[in-house]
Amino acid sequence: MSRSSTQRTTNEGKVKFDNVVSVKLQRWFNLGDLPNGTPEREEELRKFVKEKSEGLDNYKFQEGIPRNLIVMGRSRSGKTTLIKVIENLGYVPPPLSLFNNTRKIEMHPLVTTIAHNGKRYMINLIDTPGFEDRTMYGQKPMSNQQIKNLIDQCISYRITEIHVFAFVFSLQAGINSDDVKSMKFIQRNYPNLGKHFALVLTHCEDYNEVHCRRLIKDFFETDEIKECELQSFFGLGVYCMGCIDQQSFTNDLRDAINYQIENIKNFREKFIDLIVKQREFYNIHNNENGTGVCCLL
Repeated sequence: MSRSSTQRTTNEGKVKFDNVVSVKLQRWFNLGDLPNGTPEREEELRKFVKEKSEGLDNYKFQEGIPRNLIVMGRSRSGKTTLIKVIENLGYVPPPLSLFNNTRKIEMHPLVTTIAHNGKRYMINLIDTPGFEDRTMYGQKPMSNQQIKNLIDQCISYRITEIHVFAFVFSLQAGINSDDVKSMKFIQRNYPNLGKHFALVLTHCEDYNEVHCRRLIKDFFETDEIKECELQSFFGLGVYCMGCIDQQSFTNDLRDAINYQIENIKNFREKFIDLIVKQREFYNIHNNENGTGVCCLL
């Protein structure tokens, strides 16, 4: 057989093979009635690929909406507990300590799907050392300026878009000079961030919503707070938070624990709603003087 005859036979065989494959593909994809190159055929093909791949994919990923929260406040005001309660509604804190345990910036990444809107969020909760720091004997306390430098480092290097700054204030022992000094320190050093700040009142687990509103009203009417004009600084508002009381847990006070969990649930949901709804963020790369230098102060 000549070379041309052999080539012709090979080409004819290839055409027959291609036709057979094409028919099978059309049958598998249910595309037999659709001409090649049409949008309808491409749509059907994409549908087939999607259904087939999703059925085999054991590693499915979902896009998450980022939200970043930085928690600030005086030592032992409940900053770490606030983060733990966001992570877990039933969080029970360890026995009370007289000293501050958070000595560096700590990141708590969470991923959650919000039930009422079905959206998935990636939430970074960032814990910071407390102002007016107190430590165990033998450890050197951190100054407010050192703590501020750590917070600035967190703002400048770890994340660039911060949706909520939360200043945590404890109502457990009333208002004292350290609380006021801490809030003044924030107000003085971060004046341009007021619209991104929320005030969180902790140790409110035994208070219902009506009682909390009265506490907030009384809080801002005290002379120390009125003099600082702090109410206008917290642009995101005031929120209450609590946790299961250690004494109630230790003594197995079920009725008290049940009441506290109901209150904590309401506080927690309102605060998480604030975080996920806060689309506007503070970006360190945006500044008003156009110099390209991060201007926090």
